[in-house]
Amino acid sequence: MMVAQAIQQGNASQLERELAQLSGTVDDPRIKTAISKLRAILNGNRDPSLANDPALSFWDVVELTLLLESL
Repeated sequence: MMVAQAIQQGNASQLERELAQLSGTVDDPRIKTAISKLRAILNGNRDPSLANDPALSFWDVVELTLLLESL
């Protein structure tokens, strides 16, 4: 929801910078993958295949799919 709101409100670049900083502090590869997908969406990528990554958890896939469909 936060990503969709940031895009709609024109704050995508700010949130992308925050996610970039967060990514540098996270050790879990699954979380890093999810963050990289969110950053790609914030940078304009709307390809549904972003959610098609075996490194993502089931719930991350669901959330990314819903986000992409809402945009």
